[in-house]
Amino acid sequence: KPIFIISDCTGESAARTVRAALNQFEARCRTQAPAQIMIFRFVEQTDREDALVVYTLVDPKAVKAVQTACKLQGVRYVDLWSELLDNMEVHLNAEREEGGLYANLTEEYFKMIEAVEYTRKLDDGAHPQEWRNADLLILGVSRCGKTPLSIYLGQRGYKVANLPLIPNCPVPKELFEIDQSRVVGLIIDPHVLASIRRNRVSLMGVSRAQSIDYAEVQKINSELEWARKLYNAHPEWPVIDVTLRGIEETAARILKLL
Repeated sequence: KPIFIISDCTGESAARTVRAALNQFEARCRTQAPAQIMIFRFVEQTDREDALVVYTLVDPKAVKAVQTACKLQGVRYVDLWSELLDNMEVHLNAEREEGGLYANLTEEYFKMIEAVEYTRKLDDGAHPQEWRNADLLILGVSRCGKTPLSIYLGQRGYKVANLPLIPNCPVPKELFEIDQSRVVGLIIDPHVLASIRRNRVSLMGVSRAQSIDYAEVQKINSELEWARKLYNAHPEWPVIDVTLRGIEETAARILKLL
């Protein structure tokens, strides 16, 4: 059975509490509801799915709305915040701040959320028509670290797209329609990359016979040579060697270029 989580902030505290409680059972959290919802319509959905509603709401009007909707629909609910906050007000002889948890959410926070979603959506060459909105476009051959680097930068508020370079496969025309100062190429030692690829195919359960071409140094050298020719044709693109470098170090070098 599902458990729905309602919050007027990020919902992280409620989600963590519910997950901790679920460790005592075989079930796991299935879904988390967004903060901005039409409460009554949402509760109607939980009723249809025979769900439990768990919420961390600070606004008394929102709390009342959830409780009323749940009672009308006969939906079970758990309020994780109200009793705690009421007791803390008495204990501290102080009133909770108006606006509650939203007061701590800054413009930078919402910028980070938007950047992470953009970066996730535009991974692996997806949606090139949206590259014009990117703060950065990372190029590189398969398994050179484009995706984890993109996600790391996305979590710091940068909208990052990435494109895998495949020999003799034309790159999308949109690559040349964006600000070229936002394009960065990655390069890596072929032997290090071969080791990374072998580990990857091993984890995927692919046989050595099937993977030998993908992880073979000669094949990798041809891919890297093709990438270098593309980079050399566009000297305005900085090229960074990621061999044995951590994501944090590579990201720091890239940010210095922006």
